[in-house]
Amino acid sequence: MDWEDENLSDNREHRNNVIHYILNNSSSKIPIKHTEIVARALNGKPALLNQVMPAVKEALENTYGILLKTVPETKSGKLYICVSKFTAVSSNEYNETQRSQLTLLFLVLSYIFMRGIPVSQDFLEEFLKGLHIYFDKTHPYFGSNIKKLITDTFVKQLYLKKTKSDKDAIENELFYTWGYRSEEEFSKKDVLDAVSKLLNKPAKQFVLQYLQANSDEAVN
Repeated sequence: MDWEDENLSDNREHRNNVIHYILNNSSSKIPIKHTEIVARALNGKPALLNQVMPAVKEALENTYGILLKTVPETKSGKLYICVSKFTAVSSNEYNETQRSQLTLLFLVLSYIFMRGIPVSQDFLEEFLKGLHIYFDKTHPYFGSNIKKLITDTFVKQLYLKKTKSDKDAIENELFYTWGYRSEEEFSKKDVLDAVSKLLNKPAKQFVLQYLQANSDEAVN
């Protein structure tokens, strides 16, 4: 084996190591740290990741239907998330727990989107109470730990973005908006269509949401 063949073989091995690490750590939906990939899959050699990353992304997309996205504006170093390249995924691909969590997430995202502004935790809790979903009570479908799922798990998975209030506002009040993963995985047009059908009103009646949803569709 000459030098070029050996180098090609090494690159292929490094690429496969990175792919395996990403696939093994993507199911939790927690963002994958750049530093962890380097440490765990490449023996702490960051230059190797830059070298094989184009091939890694290509293989993930073409073989597994996964888009590897770099999370913008992060304070925790470079992070990646995996997003399916297929916009419509059958609910049969999820287990019962995953389906219930996605349903709850869809309710929360719909409420935030229709409000059109960051939603305080108090407002969000009151909205869910109106649907007989309580932060501190077990629900027959959504289960227990609903508060932790919404205020912690969904935030860590980047489905929701949590921010604190301004200094002049109520002390320690928390607000929620769509997180980066939601922007990548959910269509605001689909959310608006679902709400419109539920309320039996035309989507155009919700002017701001209609404009935003169609603007996002045009960009994508």
